[in-house]
Amino acid sequence: MSHDRAQRFFSTLLICGFVFTSTSFADDSTDKLWNFHVRPILNKNCVSCHGVTKKKSGLDLRSIEAILKGGDDGPAVVKGKPLKSSLYLYVLPGAEPHMPPGKDKQLTEEEIKILARWIERLNPDSNDTKSQAASKKNPSDLQLPLGTSPELAIDVFLERQWNKLKVTPTSRSSDPEFLRRLYLDLLGRIPTSVELHAFAKSTHSDKRNLEIDRLLNSKEFAKHFREIFSVVLMGRGNASRRNERQQQGWNRFLEDAFNENRSWKEVVKELVVARPKEDKAKGAIRFISERKNDAQKIAEALAPSLLGIQIQCAQCHDHPIAPEIEQRHYWGLVAFFNRSQVINTKKGQRISESAIGGFINFKTLSGDEKPAELIFYDAPLIQEMRPKKGEKEKDDTSKYIVAPPRKGVTPDSEAVPKFSRRQKLYDDVISEHPLLAKAFVNRVWAHLFGRGLVHPVDKIDSAHPPSHPDLFEFLAADFKASDFDVKRLIRSILKSRAYQLAGYRGSQAKRPRPEFFSAANEKPLSAEAYLRSIVIAVEQNEVPNLGSVSRSHLDNAFLSKFPELFQEEFSPTLKQALFMTNNPAIQEMLKPREGNLAWNLLQLKKPQQQVERAFEICLGRKPDQEELSYCVKFLEKKPKKGIEQLLWSIVSGAEFRLNH
Repeated sequence: MSHDRAQRFFSTLLICGFVFTSTSFADDSTDKLWNFHVRPILNKNCVSCHGVTKKKSGLDLRSIEAILKGGDDGPAVVKGKPLKSSLYLYVLPGAEPHMPPGKDKQLTEEEIKILARWIERLNPDSNDTKSQAASKKNPSDLQLPLGTSPELAIDVFLERQWNKLKVTPTSRSSDPEFLRRLYLDLLGRIPTSVELHAFAKSTHSDKRNLEIDRLLNSKEFAKHFREIFSVVLMGRGNASRRNERQQQGWNRFLEDAFNENRSWKEVVKELVVARPKEDKAKGAIRFISERKNDAQKIAEALAPSLLGIQIQCAQCHDHPIAPEIEQRHYWGLVAFFNRSQVINTKKGQRISESAIGGFINFKTLSGDEKPAELIFYDAPLIQEMRPKKGEKEKDDTSKYIVAPPRKGVTPDSEAVPKFSRRQKLYDDVISEHPLLAKAFVNRVWAHLFGRGLVHPVDKIDSAHPPSHPDLFEFLAADFKASDFDVKRLIRSILKSRAYQLAGYRGSQAKRPRPEFFSAANEKPLSAEAYLRSIVIAVEQNEVPNLGSVSRSHLDNAFLSKFPELFQEEFSPTLKQALFMTNNPAIQEMLKPREGNLAWNLLQLKKPQQQVERAFEICLGRKPDQEELSYCVKFLEKKPKKGIEQLLWSIVSGAEFRLNH
């Protein structure tokens, strides 16, 4: 389509009301529009044809610099002028050629307005790519004094952003709301009625902070965080796999780490180097051993869980939307593990490592073959002697600290080479990698706030900028300076004003964006937390021992039906709804038995008392007038069976299923 035709076409759109200038943004600075609006649109719709794997018409749309450079037909964008920018003109309805190609690939009206708005905002007299790079190095001009506490920094940085965006945060949460949130986040269960009443009766002026410290130092905290990070590091696995982890010391290793508040950096060292010196640390080798000597699976698990980035997209080519992650980084991380092998020793399973071999090549898109060197993203190349072509390496004891055993002999321990790739990976790459602190901070923030400072949590790359870069940098630096003190980080977040805000109760149309953190976000419970909370609610103060060696059918059923953690978007499934509706074990739990909630409710003669008590125990609040009226009428029609149905509707409902 020529520019003249495009202008005539645009005039028609104006008459029809298709006006891009009407779109408003909370913060429409060029950088914000690019990072949080334009770039996601291009990544979703355009980069597959105009990125690393393909560059149709010579055009790369992965960065501002590449867009301004343009392709075979010149720049894709003319700064300040949407009507002279092919990036905008080709996505209009009816454009020829039309982008993305295909009748069903039309961008939405809102997406087109965003592109136009961004192009309008580009300053013809400035170098936008340079200003973006500078802002990355200097994310904030707000300087905090040395020694500023993390909880204060959280509130200062967030409040500055709220003021800038004219966002009003919610008020402080009520005590019952705060306590329920705290118990679910730290212990993976709702508080019992005894715990609720004890907190309500306390008159101590600092009772919230005292409760935070008490729960952080409990065994239940260590167990719950072991559950969370076991899934992060290993995935759910089936019942058999989970039992193996328990038997081989994985659960003990991880639980001890949180119970003793070991430096996260040291925990990562145990996982990567995998040479336990103490019996209680032997479970750490499971991170590698469960991947069955598959170096690619190990690398693909390590990058997102420990460093917060996805690298599998770089297996066959550089990352399609995060160009800083290159193909050589994928194969470099693989190379660090392809001399390792699981063996049986007199001390049990160990990860042995050879001093020779493991030299592999990979092919680029152009068909070139390159050696997989010991290198990873944002880290130096590890120099290693490689055999010359046709040269056969000699494997002798001089290359080992602990040499491999003779064939047919069960060794006392694993082989340890003098040049250990795994040791080098930890010492020279991971231990000082900037993403080590950021990845853990982001996971913890996502767990406590329902969304990471970078979202999704395992994509800390240029395509997914942090919503609060200054705060993110501060917390990561503080975590590193504290020697990766896990409980200090968690405690700081919990004591902040932001964490203790109430949930949003207003109009859905005015609900603040979740990345503002100006109200408590809703967070789906993990399978373990959901089941534990149901049992506590209906069994009255019983804290179930889930996660033991022998798991019941119901435990495993919940773990299979509610497996997700850190979802990009919360999306409950039909299978989950049917499970809660039809599972006989769930129905059995809700039936009256002496001492349980259903039985206790039946002892109350008035339906109003029954409803109020059920809400208090299960949800930690009183029913509102509409809820009370409806539920009372329901119980009056079904005085006995109605109790079970009332409890089922509460524990299977969204409010119980979510932490908020």
